[in-house]
Amino acid sequence: MEEQKLLSTYYNLCTGIEPKEEDKQRTLATIRHLIDNGFSHKQVFKILKEIGKVKIEGIDLPDELWENSLIEKCVFYYSNLLHINSKPPTWNPKTFEVVSEPFFMEMKINFTMDDLLNHYYSECRVPIGLRDNKKDTGAFKHMLNKYKNMKAPALDYILMLINLMSQDTDVEFCAEVFELNNYTKQAYDRLEKIAEEAILNKCNTITWRS
Repeated sequence: MEEQKLLSTYYNLCTGIEPKEEDKQRTLATIRHLIDNGFSHKQVFKILKEIGKVKIEGIDLPDELWENSLIEKCVFYYSNLLHINSKPPTWNPKTFEVVSEPFFMEMKINFTMDDLLNHYYSECRVPIGLRDNKKDTGAFKHMLNKYKNMKAPALDYILMLINLMSQDTDVEFCAEVFELNNYTKQAYDRLEKIAEEAILNKCNTITWRS
């Protein structure tokens, strides 16, 4: 596999020692996390080289990877849109066995304002002629600040507002970002419940792949 070659190249050129198997597997998991986030093999190698440790975990990744992202490093988000998950179990009809991989739930690294705008425009059915990136960016920045002291991250509230609006069949489209506030109570009630249950069941933490 390409990831294995990348791992071997990193250890041969950048550390000069034979790592423990556990350290290799943790570093390999981080390589796969970066690749799943859209980083090229060249970019991944550059990141590994910059860190330079024998065992590289998600928490070791440089802060600048999140520089232009609305996602914060090592913060748990509730929206599935921001998750990278293990594949669900599959059933093999020939062997009658269930095949599964170890569970993980990681957070994406890159989710930019442009990603948020495109998601909003698509989900809220905003006509092309009514889209105003500059104005809408300012509105979302205001709302991200408004919802920053809730139980869930502010970005989760914004995505929940968009989701609720998208499901409202009585509204043709929503071309004004601030009109999403019409769904504030629903979003608040729903996310507060989700966050409370997650905290109670200790499910509000990032589970890195192993």
